[in-house]
Amino acid sequence: MSIPPDSIVQDVVITTQSPAFYQQLPAYDDLGHSAKQGHYATLPADWLVVISDVKGSTEALLRGKYKDINAIAVAMIVAVRNCFTNTALPFVFGGDGATICVPPGNEEQLRQCLTSCQQRAIGLHLELRIALIPATTLYAAGQTIGVSKLKVSPHYQQACFSGGGIRYAEKILKDPVLNQAFLIENAQPNADYSGFECRWSNVTSRHGETLSLIIEASSPQQYEQVLQHLQQITGGREHYHPIASEQLSFAWSPARLATEINIRTETKSLVSRFRYYLHLVFMNLIGGWLMSRKIKTDATDWGAYKQDFIANCDFIKFEDGLKMCISCTPVQREAIIEYLSSQEQAGQITFGIHVASAALITCMITAYQSEHIHFIDGADGGYSLAALNLKNKRTTRPARR
Repeated sequence: MSIPPDSIVQDVVITTQSPAFYQQLPAYDDLGHSAKQGHYATLPADWLVVISDVKGSTEALLRGKYKDINAIAVAMIVAVRNCFTNTALPFVFGGDGATICVPPGNEEQLRQCLTSCQQRAIGLHLELRIALIPATTLYAAGQTIGVSKLKVSPHYQQACFSGGGIRYAEKILKDPVLNQAFLIENAQPNADYSGFECRWSNVTSRHGETLSLIIEASSPQQYEQVLQHLQQITGGREHYHPIASEQLSFAWSPARLATEINIRTETKSLVSRFRYYLHLVFMNLIGGWLMSRKIKTDATDWGAYKQDFIANCDFIKFEDGLKMCISCTPVQREAIIEYLSSQEQAGQITFGIHVASAALITCMITAYQSEHIHFIDGADGGYSLAALNLKNKRTTRPARR
């Protein structure tokens, strides 16, 4: 269940089909308002949808690979953005995969980049499926891709997708027959992972639990109601934010820093990889000192870094449905489940949920002064297991429309 294509209000007029499409979109500062009013523009027909997921992610979770699963999804976003350095691209992190839309004109370099991402996944003992699907293919199938922009902070504008087209692209990706024409294969691997970082320890929920939620509603208005009710239960964004600045601590051991080491140096020698580990330890030492002393350099106000970190967290998003990773108490979790279950029984929504004790952090750094994004997911399964919960519900008890 998602917002039907004809409910997308095309009141955002974009006058060009050029790479400037996403840059030109206005940014809205309230997710509920955006969902309710439908401030979406149609993705230009000449653009491409890059979509990925980790095949067999449930089995990989049993092997304790969720940090690596998150990391390879973020690494793909980073690498693709580095292929289009002068173009703003809409993207969404989904836990065990990612979606990013790109303009035409750079397809060979893009394929090389995506092949490299797949090889990095193999190095992490994962299989990353990636499809490159023209928007025209999705439109020919009767789908719509509406794109909107949410102002998360003064320095982070998050893409939102509606209309069903991205979900249909995911269906193509996972179908062994439909995906054959679109899978990334046999390109020469070449990618730039500059900006990918994974240096923070897991963050234990300050309220006891970290919930990963995926909610699909029957109408834009229903999303607005769900968000309002969750605000009432939890006390609002500052209370349910999954990360607090005082909880942030660096990882130090080779095992905990291995994910970044593997992605940034996978093709290098053991000596180079060890040097990179020493580099990470040094950077953590320097960064911790700069932040604790609130040092301000010409490039970065380190005293404000953690404040910007919290503001730039990616923990609520809209991708043909509402996805949230929030902190709450056990009592609040029970109230949330009771409310969502009542709405589900009424045929207004379908939801998936996963409960953990902590959150994972994977980062994309453009500049340490404000321009850094921190992707949040629940530990031990997060969005991946919430999606599995939702899938099982669709199979056993489809929601009424």
